[in-house]
Amino acid sequence: MVVETEACLSLQNKTINNRPVKKKSQSKKKYRVLNYFIIKDQSNHIYFQKRLDGIWKNLYELPLFESKKLITKQYLLNKNIVQKKFSKIELQNIYLSKQVSHNLSHQKLEILFWEINANNICIKKNDNIKKTLITTIQKYPFPKPIKIYLHESLS
Repeated sequence: MVVETEACLSLQNKTINNRPVKKKSQSKKKYRVLNYFIIKDQSNHIYFQKRLDGIWKNLYELPLFESKKLITKQYLLNKNIVQKKFSKIELQNIYLSKQVSHNLSHQKLEILFWEINANNICIKKNDNIKKTLITTIQKYPFPKPIKIYLHESLS
């Protein structure tokens, strides 16, 4: 039986340091900005949806707006981003509650949680958005960053 060190010509000739070293691939992570809306109504309901594709397929999430860069409250209001998700919604108050960085193996996520108080909310027909009481939202399976946020903010 031949021992590996005996079979290695580079080791025998003391030329190991002359050999090329394979560099690890430095593929750049995809950068995504996820704006989640924690929409609460006057009846103590919170709105959420089931994710149909992507990294968290079949888990639940809050209504989402994905942007290419960080956005402001003024941007949300000027572009009617939240209003486009519903047939009808009257915004009472909106503010950035928390910003979290979350790294996955192939993606870097910047997650912004926008708290919104609203009235007269009507969900679009055939839409994926549902509502439940704030006290029961944590019974649904959410991705870890959302689950942590909900636990911190609603407890």
